[in-house]
Amino acid sequence: MPPKRKSTENDEAPPSKRPSLAADLTVAQVEKYLGAVGLKDAGKKLASESVDGGVAMSLTAADIKKMGIPAKQTKDVAKALDDLSHPLMDAFLRADKDGSFKIDVEELSHVMARAHGRPLSNEKVITLLAEVDLNDDGELDFDEFKGVLESGPNMSEDWAAVHKEISLASKIGHAVDDYFVPLQEIMRQGSMLSVSKPAAAPPRRIPSLMLRLVGFVFGMFVSAFFTIITVCVYLIYVVERINGRGQLMWQVGVRHA
Repeated sequence: MPPKRKSTENDEAPPSKRPSLAADLTVAQVEKYLGAVGLKDAGKKLASESVDGGVAMSLTAADIKKMGIPAKQTKDVAKALDDLSHPLMDAFLRADKDGSFKIDVEELSHVMARAHGRPLSNEKVITLLAEVDLNDDGELDFDEFKGVLESGPNMSEDWAAVHKEISLASKIGHAVDDYFVPLQEIMRQGSMLSVSKPAAAPPRRIPSLMLRLVGFVFGMFVSAFFTIITVCVYLIYVVERINGRGQLMWQVGVRHA
């Protein structure tokens, strides 16, 4: 049986780098991957044991042997699974748009266009693929893809551009990790502290009913105040009008006299 992932309810996993694309492979995809590298029977065996990408990357030669893989295939299966952890595997899986675990002419044309910043002619892409297609099947498997990008000084300018683009993407990924992983650690430590320490008692608050009562009384006071002011202004206006009419009538009476 493959090793199982152990977890407990209170486990606090340390922060890690972004998981590789290979770690996200399903059981069926692992089986298809092994079939693509000529290990179809081994792929079926691992599928029967529900081995996905994450488990496959952790298997040792001893684990593979215990699963009933023939001794003559153990080394090849171990190498194929070890390749899942290779630094170039993510780039290979991104290029492999159809999930066949091989890069065809169309997929390579996208890789070259991204590396050069412009599309190359179909004839040029076919030539570039043929140069590194060691088994002449018209596609690149991971060994061929890895071989050309690790050829060093023997690498052509076109493949060197691909290598540069992959390296740049890797550096950007590491830069992102360097920023977010420490932040993730700080958040994890804070989470652990919040669990281990009792929560502080919340400050005492005035009951909401009391607040409503105070607000109501204050509102009534303000309303009464403005009502009194309004009444007073109106009374003053009325008194002034009465005084004005009294003076007018007195002046009229004096004239008639």
